[in-house]
Amino acid sequence: MQAIRTAPPPKGQGEAPPLGLRPAVLYFAQFTAFASPGRFLSVFLRAYGLSDAAVGAVLAGPSVLSLGSLILGGLFADAAPSGAVRTILGGNVVSLAFFLTLAVTPLLPPLARLPWVAVAVTGAKVSRAVVNPVIDAYTLRYLAASAAGGDDDDDGGRAVAEAKMRYGVERAAGAVAWAATSLALGAAIDAVGFGVVYVFRVVTTAAVVGLVVWAFNFLEARPLVAEPPPPAAAYGASDATPAEDAAGTAIEVSQADGMATSPSTQAAAASPAPFQSGDALAFAASLLCVPYSAVLLCAVGVLNVGTALVENLAFLFWVGDLHATNTLCGVAVVITIIFEVPLFAISPWLSRHLSAPAMLLTAMVCYCIRVAVYVNISDPRYVLFVEPLHGVTFTLMNLATVAEASRLAPPHLQSTGQAFISVVRTVGTIVGTLGGSAVMQWAGSTVAYGVAGGLVAAAAVAYGCVVWCERREGEVPGTDVAG
Repeated sequence: MQAIRTAPPPKGQGEAPPLGLRPAVLYFAQFTAFASPGRFLSVFLRAYGLSDAAVGAVLAGPSVLSLGSLILGGLFADAAPSGAVRTILGGNVVSLAFFLTLAVTPLLPPLARLPWVAVAVTGAKVSRAVVNPVIDAYTLRYLAASAAGGDDDDDGGRAVAEAKMRYGVERAAGAVAWAATSLALGAAIDAVGFGVVYVFRVVTTAAVVGLVVWAFNFLEARPLVAEPPPPAAAYGASDATPAEDAAGTAIEVSQADGMATSPSTQAAAASPAPFQSGDALAFAASLLCVPYSAVLLCAVGVLNVGTALVENLAFLFWVGDLHATNTLCGVAVVITIIFEVPLFAISPWLSRHLSAPAMLLTAMVCYCIRVAVYVNISDPRYVLFVEPLHGVTFTLMNLATVAEASRLAPPHLQSTGQAFISVVRTVGTIVGTLGGSAVMQWAGSTVAYGVAGGLVAAAAVAYGCVVWCERREGEVPGTDVAG
């Protein structure tokens, strides 16, 4: 497997840089806003008179445009001073503005409602899409910076790798926020109607914006975290594995890992090196040319085809076909989170005992088991027994994809790397939401979930074969979750 090389970080730096807001706090605030309306969006749109197929089209359309916003957002976050801060703030504010325009939908003529809803949802989802990968990249830099400062390159690299394994611990706060908000929102919708969603969204978005402005002092344009100095060599193919590459730092140990508060590093943070767009293009090409990374992207995309039916359309199935209440839907989300949080909390242990490919394959198997149960139940209460598998699927998929994106991306393109993997996940979401809603409309939910399970099973077999071949050739992907 080819390794992307950069110059080694400076030695002899013993003090970690000043750090910004702890990622767990940012995740909690952001996912409270994400959950409003979160998975209730499909039934929220149905309340405006949209059919299942129309709901699927409205939810899939924004995903197409999100492909561009993800890439541009990642590039902007990596290239511009305080780009990450600006991306988080802009994404939240613009998303809220578009979402609030849905409030006038009941006042419109029936024929005008679908295009109006489509534009509002598209603007809200496209502008919000860029936020999560930027926060993921910030979290990895935060953790890397907290471990930087060793005099020995090898010891420093190990310390950074260990620190990055705590990504899941920070991310668990977002899962807790998602569960608490979903439960409260479901009960509130049953009690007073869908209008309460707007109140939740305004309050939670205002909390995120206020927190970010306060924590990072955005008016002074302070960087989110000190940026790494520019790499000495951006891209170069190398036959050496990361373990063998002692002279240069490979992608598993990024240059950001060696940040400290030396004058040169501070200068780099204050005036980042000019961003080279050619690096991003070369990185994208390298992902498609290496067999392992190409099949990885396909497997991630197919798995997201399947999870799109769960994330975007499951409530239509439960409420419409199984006659579940919104409160039961909220309880189901809480059950999934109950299993997500412990897995995120023990992510350092998981990353030491499971490779990222093993976690992704386990996630795919859990998904297949879950949808096999879906197609054989008639009582909505039974879904609660298999919802824990969604917690396992989502957590392990998230840990694995963030890990591989960080590992494959060079240090100065970490936000871009997370954006690229999000693009692949979004493509899967587009296909799953649009295709799944059409199948649900014309053939029923049982067929839709059965087909999705078969696709994920086939992708798991293909990805497992590639991982096995790579292992036999001694080119096993890194086993650490954080890169």
